Amino acid sequence: MKCQICGRSITNPDSVRFGIGPKCRVKLQETVLLTAKTGGKHSGYLRQFEAMSDTSLARSIRSYLREIQIHQEKLQNPEPFLKRQSWSQMSNLQRSGLIRHWEKEIRKFQELALLAIAELQRRKLSHVDRANHSSRMDS
Repeated sequence: MKCQICGRSITNPDSVRFGIGPKCRVKLQETVLLTAKTGGKHSGYLRQFEAMSDTSLARSIRSYLREIQIHQEKLQNPEPFLKRQSWSQMSNLQRSGLIRHWEKEIRKFQELALLAIAELQRRKLSHVDRANHSSRMDS
């Protein structure tokens, strides 16, 4: 499989699930987080994620990863996912529109999964910071 951002080959199972290589994933996560924190795209999702429990966040991440996988399967073999019309009956314009839609959905789910992961990471870091602060206070 190839990274959907840079086109490099990816083999790591986590990277394959995301459809993005590890370096591109870090860059994308930083960009998405900064944009959401400053009130841009996905800022509403970030506020929702901040209010969720760790368990709910983990469930959301699994759901986004599942949707990424389903949409990747749609791109590889669209026929089983079509209800009204077969792939061969569609015009080139219809096909390309559907492909663009699925690619856009994959990107959205990737961004939301990375945003939720960033929130979980932030929580873990704040727990570590509090524990370090308490141990310094005890000394």
